[in-house]
Amino acid sequence: DIEQVSNDRYKINGNNHQVNVSVRITELPIRVWTQNYKESLELWISGTDKCQAGSSYEYKEDHTTTTVDFMVKLSQTSLRDSLEEGLEKPFKMSTTIGTSNM
Repeated sequence: DIEQVSNDRYKINGNNHQVNVSVRITELPIRVWTQNYKESLELWISGTDKCQAGSSYEYKEDHTTTTVDFMVKLSQTSLRDSLEEGLEKPFKMSTTIGTSNM
């Protein structure tokens, strides 16, 4: 999903959706690498990342060389809060790129 935010800036979103008390992530935003995202999830689960501390219980991954697939299980409270805020922000599912130097 690509959205123009100014003449030379675009917001690119990944894909995620709710599955019961979990969130399934099937596409990461541009410039977000699978391994780096996995490391972020591990920080969230361990409570090291202050923004997401204690938000999730666990995650599972089932990737191929061409697809991304994370299933992140949340507490009921974390899921409710994430849904109220929109899944994009708490799961860091957007990046912004500029085209002014192209």
